[in-house]
Amino acid sequence: MNWRLLVIFALALNISSSEKNYVFGWTQLDNPELHVPRGGTSSGPDVDLDQTPNPMWLELQNPKLSKFEKDRLAILAMQGEYKVNFDFMETMGFVEGYVPEKPYQSWGTEYVFAVANEKDFISLQHIMVMFFTQADGTIAGPMVVKRIPLTNLAGIFLALPVIYHLIRELFFKNKLAQATALKIYSFAYVCFYVLWGLIDIVGFAFTMGHISGLMAYLLYLNGLLFLAPVLYILAKDIFLKSKAPRYIFIAYVVLLFVLANIPEQLNEKGFYDTISN
Repeated sequence: MNWRLLVIFALALNISSSEKNYVFGWTQLDNPELHVPRGGTSSGPDVDLDQTPNPMWLELQNPKLSKFEKDRLAILAMQGEYKVNFDFMETMGFVEGYVPEKPYQSWGTEYVFAVANEKDFISLQHIMVMFFTQADGTIAGPMVVKRIPLTNLAGIFLALPVIYHLIRELFFKNKLAQATALKIYSFAYVCFYVLWGLIDIVGFAFTMGHISGLMAYLLYLNGLLFLAPVLYILAKDIFLKSKAPRYIFIAYVVLLFVLANIPEQLNEKGFYDTISN
């Protein structure tokens, strides 16, 4: 039994020390291209790995520590700078004529640090911080990859008056006489958001490149459908004693059902890589 373990260990060392990227999966297919992974389009400098153990991890070996203290140290010991690897591979296809894609392999550098370190609560923050090698050989960075864009924050602040208006309309019996400007602003904001969503989802239908993205497309469309009653409620505040809100609601719902057929029509015309029934 021992010699078998030695053979397995030797094979593992051989794989880990090989300069070639090891690809797991699709080995049963006679297609050598699937055994060569694709990766990111950017490149970064070599990473010098720290081989010394984390001091907090070493402190865990203290037998005088309680189980609670060891648990805290085990969490805090995860702080540090890491090289992280990303391995993605399609596992199956549910469409006729499915052709598997090349596996994707890439890597990046990640920083993990504690943003809260209390007695009964620890919160770790993971941030991708990347350095890029430029065409002239210079190193650009650091650049934070995972962040909340300022456009998203601006959108949240701009939506606050709309949320306030809807809460007053839906959950309070004694509605305050709200300013006409707030009603117009709320209706205009939702109209702009809906218009942006419609343009974005049509663009997604033409750029998703594969019919397997249909589920994501329909989920996106379903999210826009939930805005129909919101649009109707806000339209009633603008078009008093008018049938315009009803017409807006009906036209919006009909438009969404029409958009739901776009991927199917493109698929039948061979627009996507794989045609499915």
